[in-house]
Amino acid sequence: KKVMIEEYGGDIVESITLCNEFSLIDEAVLYYIGESVDFDAVDSRFDPRDSLDFVKTAIPYVDWDKLATWVKEGLTKSPSDTREYLRTNVVKKFTDKVTAVSWAKVYLEGKPLEMMEPLAYTEKEVKDLLERAEKPSDILEKLVRR
Repeated sequence: KKVMIEEYGGDIVESITLCNEFSLIDEAVLYYIGESVDFDAVDSRFDPRDSLDFVKTAIPYVDWDKLATWVKEGLTKSPSDTREYLRTNVVKKFTDKVTAVSWAKVYLEGKPLEMMEPLAYTEKEVKDLLERAEKPSDILEKLVRR
């Protein structure tokens, strides 16, 4: 997603739109890792075949042969340099305490943990806090802005 936002030649709004349209993870993503996908049955906002052709043309200097590896890794490991790191790891660690999740918020026991800045809450910033946290309030007390 970051490559699409940072490197696409359009303006930032168009880049974010592309990112949201072409990097969604739903059952169609299995196409990228060589698994069979019934495109007539998949409820997806995009066709990964067309998306891949488009992005290869729009961003030709990326080694797209590595896409299957990136997707496989992305299905199990969050990026370490965006808020996705915190969101994913909070959900993994406190699964039974998570009441809702959105792009910019995780609700822990009904209390919002807001992550409005996409490039904050990185592994470097919050890994130690996550490792020490024994309960959701340990995270909320440190990260909720008052």
